[in-house]
Parts: sequence; structure tokens; C-alpha cells
Amino acid sequence: MSVIDEVKYSKDDPDEYGVNVNVKKTSKESSRINDQERAELISKSVKVSEELFPPVFFSIDNAIKRLKINNENINFYIAPDAVANAQCRVTPFSVYVDIIIASRLIELLDKDELSFVIGHELAHYLYKHYLYPHPNLAFSELDNINLLHLSKSAEISADRLGLISCGNVKFALKAMLKTASGLPSNYINFNFGVYLKQLTDLKEIKNNISQL
Repeated sequence: MSVIDEVKYSKDDPDEYGVNVNVKKTSKESSRINDQERAELISKSVKVSEELFPPVFFSIDNAIKRLKINNENINFYIAPDAVANAQCRVTPFSVYVDIIIASRLIELLDKDELSFVIGHELAHYLYKHYLYPHPNLAFSELDNINLLHLSKSAEISADRLGLISCGNVKFALKAMLKTASGLPSNYINFNFGVYLKQLTDLKEIKNNISQL
């Protein structure tokens, strides 16, 4: 069993919540739209290479090696964005896997912390989370709750793979704290106990979907 299979959260499974993942072949029209989206991505961002972005390439290479995966069809792009985030864009039945990293995120995190984010985004591809229906597509309140549970479970799996990718829980927590606050290291006293207590305080809030 690979490390990817070992760390996957047991409830990260559509069957666990009665969710039907039914993927049909994409139509010519949707394929055309996907091609347009990739063209826009390529025209408005820069593909990561060792020659252009050595530190970012190091973070990606570090994650790839720790996860022991083949990244032949995985492309990484840097997009100009003031919001510190990243996303994995996968089209079913397509050969393209695009992971887009916001420029602000790269400014905010060091190389090991960025490896955590890279591993998190790779998990969404490796575990095929892109096939999971979005909670907004639910047909009923029960469907919405089940899809929210599934989405939260997918994020747990992704964080676990992110941890493997960076190799140290301290790097993972620093990445989480920096992205949550939007602040660089010189503004933060990394007291993780205080930060984790804030997260546990969510349990005291009634009707909070973050608890799902």
C-alpha cells in the first residue's frame, strides 16, 4: 500500500454518505469551454520551471518526491493574485492537471510551508475529489449535509497528504496560520496551542457548518 492510500481519511468516500459520483463523457461544447479556460490560464499566468522560479520548483519537487508520484501530466502555474490561495483544476477524462498558485501565497510561505500546500492540492487530484458534487448542487437539505460532510472529509485527506509532502507538522501549522491570517512570519509568534484552541472553540457555536 502506498503512503497516499495509507493516509487517506477513512470517511473520504462518497459511498460513506450515499453520494453518487456519476461522471459522463464531456460533450464537445464542454470540451471547448475547458480549452478556452486553459488558454486563458496559460495567457494570464506563468508555468513553473526550475529556470524561472527555483524556490517554487524546489517546493513542488520536494512534495512530488515525498509522495513518490509521477508528475508527467501535472502542470503548475503562478497567477497574479493578492489572495493567498491555490487550486487544483482537473477536467474529467482530460490529460491536463493544472495546479494554480497565487503569487501572494508564494510571497507569504517559505519553501517547506509551500510544500504543504502543494501536497494538499495534489491530494485533490490523486483522490479524485474533483469528481465530488459541490454542496450547492444538493437536491435536498439531507443531500446538502451529506455533501458538506464529504467535502470536509476530502479536506482532511488533503491536509494529511500536505503533511507528508512537507515532512513536519510545524511546517503544516505555520502554513495554515499564515494563510488564515494573511501575515508573514515577522508578525507572528507561532504559539500553535493558542491557534488550535481557537479552532476547538468552533464546537461551542450552534448551527455552525464548520463542525461538519
